[in-house]
Amino acid sequence: MKEFGSDFHYIDTYTSGRAHLTDVYRGATLLADGRQCIVALIRQYGWKRIWMPDYFCYEVIDTIKEQTGIKVKFYEDSPLHEGQVENLPFKEGDVLLRMNFFGLREQRDNRKITCPVIEDHTHDPFGHWALYSDADWCISSIRKILPLPEGGMMWSPKGHNLDINLIASEENEKIAAIRLEGMEMKAAYLKGEDINKDDFRKKYTETEDWFDHSEPTLIDDRSKEFVSKQLDINLWQGAKRKNWVLLKSLVKSDVCKMLEPEDDSCTMFSLVLYFDTKEIRDSVRKRLIESCVYPAILWVVPDGASEAARDFSERMLSVHCDGRYKEEDIKKLASILNKALEI
Repeated sequence: MKEFGSDFHYIDTYTSGRAHLTDVYRGATLLADGRQCIVALIRQYGWKRIWMPDYFCYEVIDTIKEQTGIKVKFYEDSPLHEGQVENLPFKEGDVLLRMNFFGLREQRDNRKITCPVIEDHTHDPFGHWALYSDADWCISSIRKILPLPEGGMMWSPKGHNLDINLIASEENEKIAAIRLEGMEMKAAYLKGEDINKDDFRKKYTETEDWFDHSEPTLIDDRSKEFVSKQLDINLWQGAKRKNWVLLKSLVKSDVCKMLEPEDDSCTMFSLVLYFDTKEIRDSVRKRLIESCVYPAILWVVPDGASEAARDFSERMLSVHCDGRYKEEDIKKLASILNKALEI
């Protein structure tokens, strides 16, 4: 592999006529993006306040506030410090959003929560918590974990109906087509073809900006076809789990620890490294980028967030090791990681 991480390139090696996303979640609604699912639900129910973990993607929070006008209340919750949501001062018109960070958590019970609950299973929509949830609604930004130009999914474990009318958008189809073209260009680039990297990066960044402001719309036709009739989700998930186990076994370091899930049913979103200090994290990140490995910081949180959220944000790196990589790629990635971790 020429480089690691960042946006998905075009992948068509996991197709079959067997288990597909829509076979697992029959009746799920597929939108262009995960944040659109939250916006659609707030509009349907007219909630006045939404409780969000203070460790979260604040670009998504900005979109939710901009498009619905809802008041956002924060509670302390981050990967290493779980919030006690049962004791929050809920009142009528509230909704709670819970997040399974990186697929770390086993199932959580919502029976003592006195307001409706939305769960965000973006990082592991096929883990035990997602599959056996008792939330009112679950959402997942599937474009973050599957090789898609776009995609968000919402379903109700309690059997609630989505009553608002959502339609396909011609503009969205165009955006998805541009992102798909960027994915195809990146695939060619990774194979060594004469492709200017800036050209496909521009397609990614320009279309990513669209998700920050777009109205909720049904997923584009091509992505819907891919997840409902082509991508074998068992093959993809199996490769992802295998790659994570292999990478974790090969990486050795005294300056960080690797986060592990609570249960074997969980599938980790990535290899999550938690460093002793921010300075070490930043140094390792610089070394990795110089070696064409592009780890993610998920997420940068504002000064107003809790100390635990800010600490984790400043000391973590997320290293992609999903189904886009083969065994030899993971071994190469591990070698680069180990060299970068020699502080």
